Order: sequence, then C-alpha cells, then structure tokens
Amino acid sequence: PQSPIPNPQSPIPNPQQKWLLKIINLNKILTILIIIILFIYFKNMDSLNSKAPIIIDIGTSTIKAGFGGTEKPSLIFQNIFGEMKYPKAGGLIKKDEKRELIGNDCLKYMGVINIKYPLEHGIFKETDDIETLLDYIYTNLDINLSEIKEHPVLIAEPLLNPKENRQNIAKVLFDTHKIEYLFFASQPVLSLYSTSSASGAVLESGEGVTQSCIIYDGYLIPNSNKRINLGGKDVTEYLQYLLNLKGYELNNSDGFYITKKIKEEIGEVSIDENISNNKDINKKYILPDDNEIDIGEERFLASELLFNPMLKEYEYPGLAQILSESINKTNVDLKKQLYNSILLCGGNMKMKGMKERIHKELKKNAPKNIKVRLHTPSNPENTAWIGANIISSLDISKDMWISQKEWFETDASVINTRTI
Repeated sequence: PQSPIPNPQSPIPNPQQKWLLKIINLNKILTILIIIILFIYFKNMDSLNSKAPIIIDIGTSTIKAGFGGTEKPSLIFQNIFGEMKYPKAGGLIKKDEKRELIGNDCLKYMGVINIKYPLEHGIFKETDDIETLLDYIYTNLDINLSEIKEHPVLIAEPLLNPKENRQNIAKVLFDTHKIEYLFFASQPVLSLYSTSSASGAVLESGEGVTQSCIIYDGYLIPNSNKRINLGGKDVTEYLQYLLNLKGYELNNSDGFYITKKIKEEIGEVSIDENISNNKDINKKYILPDDNEIDIGEERFLASELLFNPMLKEYEYPGLAQILSESINKTNVDLKKQLYNSILLCGGNMKMKGMKERIHKELKKNAPKNIKVRLHTPSNPENTAWIGANIISSLDISKDMWISQKEWFETDASVINTRTI
C-alpha cells in the first residue's frame, strides 16, 4: 500500500497545541544557549588557568606557592637544602639519584645530610640559591616550560627588605624564566587584605623577621613601618643554648631541627616576665632516638626572647613594643581605632599564650581607657598568601605589575618603583 499523501489542508492547530509547540521550541533554544554558555565558560577557564598569577610567599622557614584564584597554596615546603654527608655504600648511585635535596625531601634523611638554610632574616645569602629555589617551585607546580612566561608572578616579602634582594629575585624571573609581569608586596600588608579590611595595625612575626605596620583606608603609612631581624629561628637557637646548659647537646644542624620541633610542640609564652608565675612548667619530651628529657623553664624562656631581645644582647625593642611604636607614629585621632583593630599573624602567633601576653604588654603602652582588641586568624602563617591571592584576583590595571619590557629597557631599580 502506498503511504498516505499529506493533506495540504490539514487542520489549524488549536491554542493548546500552539503553546505546546512554543514550549518545545523554547526548550530547544534554551538547550542551545546552555551549550554555548558552557563552551564559553570552559574555554575561558582554560584561558584563565593558563594566565593565572603564580603567588610565592618567601618565608625564612617555609615557602608557599600556588596559583591565584585557588583556595590555598598548592605547594608548601620547608625552606631548607640538604646534601648527603656520606657516599652510598659501594659507590652505587643511580643515574637519576640526587645528592642535593630541597624542601620536605630533606626531612626523610635527617641525620645523614648536611642542612643549609638559604634565607636568613628574609634575605637570600647566595644568589645561586634563588634560581635553585624558583626552579624547584616551577617543577613542583607542574608548569610546562613553554607556559612559564604566561604566568605573572606575585612575590610576598618582608617589610623593608633590601632592594638588592628584590632585584636578584627579579633578575632570575625575568632573565632566566622569561616571565612577562612581576610584582612585589609586603607580607603584613597582604595579611591585612586577607581579613577583607582596609584599615588596621598589623604585627607579623615569622621565622626570620618580626614586622609591624599601619594601613588606614587602604593606604600604608610609611613612617609606621617597623622591622627587627628577630624571629622563630632565634627562639629555636636560644632554646638550643638553654638545653645545652642543662646538659642536652643538640648542637649540629640535626639538633637544630629537633630543637625546633620541641619548641613547636611544647614551647609556650609566659604570662609575664616572671616565668615562675606559670602553671605546669615541667614537661617531658621524647627525642627521635626514644630518649626522654625533662624540660622546664626553658620552654618559656626561649620565647621570652621575642619580648626581651636583650636576653641575647640584641639591641632591638620587643615585638609588642615595635607595634606600639608603629601606632604612635600615627595621628592621635587614629590611635583608638588602631588599638581596636590589631591583626596578629605569622608562625610565631601559633605559640600557646602569645596572644594573651601581647595583649598584656600592649595595655601597658596604650593610653588609658582605650580598649586593645587583637585578632589572630586560625591560620596565621598563611595570611600573606591569602591576601596575595585576593590582590591577584582583583580587576586592577596592569600598571601595578612591572613588565618584562620595562625591566629590559630600564635599570634594575625599576622593580622598586611599584610595591605595596
């Protein structure tokens, strides 16, 4: 049988059928739009990821690196280098086996490596170490060599760092890695941005540097910048000295790392300068060789160095004092607001009792009837990286970045012209 021939005079659709046809057509259009939007989204995501800034927070103790727009740094490692003390048994070394180690790889070989700290008080001791460290970061961030130059780089550094140190870092990034844009920012300023605040007093104390500054309505008050080359490393060395006096010899580089672990695990900040006023002073600690040692006042005395640097004959003010000096550099009208909005950040702020002791010391220096309010984030050691992440995600002009073209057309001092 033949197929029926369509009747050209088919009945006109009723209103319900018309609405049904419209809905079907609308769904087709929406489906097409969704496909187009998803295509554009994923295309833009690929483009964004290929050009996302690389954020590097260069700390004396720890390096944090990752891509802007991510929740947290994807790479966190100890800022240490290690070299094997002894040749391998029988001289059998694999072709790809390294005798020089970097970062967390060193921790597996404690006792059989010589440890080197490339930074001292936030400053590279040797320029060759800058290239070694940056190569390690790029390798572990899984960036193709052909894509390195597409990523702008934001470096978080301590306040008042020597210009030469900054220029040496820029030289490696521009000359060796051929990046297109670079920007340097101060760690305490970035830390304040991490709290989404535009005004406040910041006290940051890390492994090599303690620093304070005042930011008001987004403006850094330059004469408020204070820095002392005193930090957690000095506390560790002082604890090492105190334990040696007690008969526990922890003098070599391995001993330093063991002492650092002791400080981090049972070190505390005294409620005041009189150590005997604290409770539960004595603690036991088990060393890596399973020997048990008794530690008493030493675990409080070590951190006292941050409040009284003269314990090691350092002619610095204590960390609470430098913050008071920073606040006192501002207009009288601002002091009340600043004492009410103090941010404590940096690894040393994780020590038990630190916040309470700083509060007590600041109350001594603050004008009467002014409340002192302190805020310590849950991750005080990561605030600079988080702040840098926020800065890198803002829709701001490229004018804040130093370009490769500027670097090569002017002298190295151009890197110091635009920083925060």
